[in-house]
This record gives sequence, C-alpha cells and structure tokens, in this order.
Amino acid sequence: KMSCQKLFCRRRNYLLCFNSALVTLNFISSTPSRRKFMSTQALSKPLVLRGSKDGETPDQTISRFHQILAKKNSGSFDEDTLNWLAMAFASISPLSLDASKGQAGRVGIVGGSLEYTGAPYFAAEATLLAGMDLAHVFCEKSAGTAIKSYSPELIVHPVLISSGDGNSPSPADQSAESVSQWIPRLDALLIGPGLGRDPAILAAACRVILSAAELRKPLVLDAD
Repeated sequence: KMSCQKLFCRRRNYLLCFNSALVTLNFISSTPSRRKFMSTQALSKPLVLRGSKDGETPDQTISRFHQILAKKNSGSFDEDTLNWLAMAFASISPLSLDASKGQAGRVGIVGGSLEYTGAPYFAAEATLLAGMDLAHVFCEKSAGTAIKSYSPELIVHPVLISSGDGNSPSPADQSAESVSQWIPRLDALLIGPGLGRDPAILAAACRVILSAAELRKPLVLDAD
C-alpha cells in the first residue's frame, strides 16, 4: 500500500491532466463562496459522489476532501485549484474488498492511429490511476499492437478501419458499429486523442458521438 502522500502525488498529476473527464462532466463550480453542487443534465442517472461516507451531503464530502488536501499541500495550490481537486477526489470510489470489477467506473477512449499511439494510452492510464476500474481503447487497427504493448491493464479494441483498407466496403459504418455496441456498458467516453485525420475514421467518430448522445452518456472531446 502506498502512503497517503504518495497516493495523493500520484493521483494529483493525472487528475490535473484529465480533470475534464472526471470533474467537468459532473460538477459546475463557481467561486469558493458561491460554489454549488449540481448534477449535469447530460447524465441519465442521479450523480453519486463515490467517495461519500454514510450520511454525508455532497457539500460535506467535498469539504472533507478539501480539508485533507489543504493539510497535505499547504501553499502548493490556490483555493480554486483545491476546490476542483476536492471535487475530483470526492468522485473517486474508495478501495473495497466488497467491490466488483467495473463498479468504480468504465471508460471508453476512442483514439489512436498509426502515427499517434501514446495519446490514447496516457488518457486511459490516467483514468485507471484516478480510480476507474476498466479502460477500453478503441483504436485504428494498425495502432492496436503498440497500445497493447504499453500496458496489460488496458482493454484494447483495434476496430477503427481507415479509408485505405480495401477489405471493407463501408469502413465508417463498420467502425462505428464496432464501437457503438460497447457504449451501453460504459459510464463515459473520451473521443479524439491520437485519432488522426483519416476521413473514414472521423466519420465513424461522429457517429459514435451521436450514439453516445442518444444514450445520454457523459462525453469529452479532445482535439487531435
């Protein structure tokens, strides 16, 4: 087990680079004196702070994490940053022997091409380090082997078909169908890291976005 300080430092680095997926989709924050807890209309279920203790209100949970972070990092962050980090930590499930795989969250990353294999890997690894259980990467066929070799923790689906693949008469439709069948099982999606500029893959990504919207799944779009 890592000490609390090591655990904080490890999570802090990844939460800062991926807070859009874990925080922005779930919270709307104003200044510290006017901070409100709100569930986004894009969510199909009521928002649950996974880090809450029995009987705690959302504000109490966030305040508790704020106090912990303030003690560990006096002077390192300004008040607004501490508020965002507290809300992020409050949404992370605590480790439990009673939990089942996937109970702490399943995320899908649509990205990764022949030239760009690192971006989807770092995005997926960040979600795992931040507390998610399962990270699925849906990438171009040519990127699958490289991304799989980076980490055995990731579930890699090399299902995106480029325009130059002569074996598929309709690569965009086939790619979109391969990804969309997984969307009901996912809690959130990130689309874009390392996706490339292939027309068929971009068309497939657009259809995946529409499928996710129909199922009211939280969605983050990342510029290629």
